[in-house]
Amino acid sequence: EIGNKTFAGCRSLQNIVFGECLNKICESAFSDCISLKEIILPKGVKYIEQKAFYNCLSLEKIELPKQLLSLGIFAFKRCIKLKEVILSDGLLEIKTGTFSECFALEKVVVSKNVRTICSDAFSNCGNLNEITFLGECKTFEENAFLNSGLKQIVLPKSLKKIGSNCFEGSRKLKQVFFNDGLIQIDDGA
Repeated sequence: EIGNKTFAGCRSLQNIVFGECLNKICESAFSDCISLKEIILPKGVKYIEQKAFYNCLSLEKIELPKQLLSLGIFAFKRCIKLKEVILSDGLLEIKTGTFSECFALEKVVVSKNVRTICSDAFSNCGNLNEITFLGECKTFEENAFLNSGLKQIVLPKSLKKIGSNCFEGSRKLKQVFFNDGLIQIDDGA
């Protein structure tokens, strides 16, 4: 386990090599490590807590282990150079603000077990132009894709609800492919 704020604010930290026994990265452990460029997490990491990598301005790539069960709120918020994310099969939801303000984020693959995209999960990701759903996502909460760069989206067949302002400000959005199972679209979605 790497404890709360262990390396927070280490402005010159560029690379990290983790031991294989690591299973948890606690709150704000690497927040504000503005020079950190790449992270390869060991297979055993199951928990990444809130703001663990918040404001890592140079972070371009992260490989999330398949066994990851929880990704905390704002875990990667303001990782402005992060380009691609492939989510692990263990995740059931993408929590509030997890990838918000990741301005360079272009591509996301939502794993098969994710059921909910929580509020602001991908808000202000202006270059996000591709999102692929591999499974049974049921809910997009409010502001989930606020101000995104999506040009089109194919809503998963399992989707039941789109929260308010979900796609507000997504100026590049030209096509939305709906499904027959959608039950609720809130105001401003």
